[in-house]
Amino acid sequence: MKYLKLTPDDIEAGKSPKGGFTKKQLAKWGVKYPPMTGWQKALLEGRNPNKPGKKAAGNASIKPFNELAFVPSDKELAEARKNGTIRQFPECPWLW
Repeated sequence: MKYLKLTPDDIEAGKSPKGGFTKKQLAKWGVKYPPMTGWQKALLEGRNPNKPGKKAAGNASIKPFNELAFVPSDKELAEARKNGTIRQFPECPWLW
């Protein structure tokens, strides 16, 4: 199925005086209200604006918690407790 392909100027011209998009304008472009994340990019690429693209489905820049923090092994925890080098942080229960 072919979808409408717009230019950045088309999208800019479709903005309301307040700078947003009306339900009526979105409907003219075939965009359901409320529009999904990535709808403008989809229209620029000629894709379905009502289905999220690969990047719109999730935020790839958000990493899982286990990739953000150092989580010590049981052996490292035991050693730190034994040496008295462990720090207590209420927000880090894995260090208790």
